[in-house]
Amino acid sequence: MVRFKRIAAVLVLAALAVGPAVAQGPRSGGPGRGGPGGGPLAGLPLASLNLTQTQQDRIRDIRERNRQEMQALQDRMRNEILSVLTAEQQTQLKQLQAEQGDRRERRRSQQ
Repeated sequence: MVRFKRIAAVLVLAALAVGPAVAQGPRSGGPGRGGPGGGPLAGLPLASLNLTQTQQDRIRDIRERNRQEMQALQDRMRNEILSVLTAEQQTQLKQLQAEQGDRRERRRSQQ
């Protein structure tokens, strides 16, 4: 039972960690970033295709629209997962998220 709780906590933590990443929006283009605007098509070498400004604008619009849909999906999933957890598990999850945030901040300050 304890193992199941730990696995569930890790899965929830992973799902919740994705939300803020999606909310930050697309990254700038570059090698392996998917070209203009970066984002969900990372890995597609769009920068190599000499896209017109119109194409770049349309791709940026597509990415933004889908980013918003993904954020809504992440929010819905987060709420559904949290509704399954007990109050104790939710408290534990908040603590794990805070610890994860602290580790992330330490890494950023070391760079």
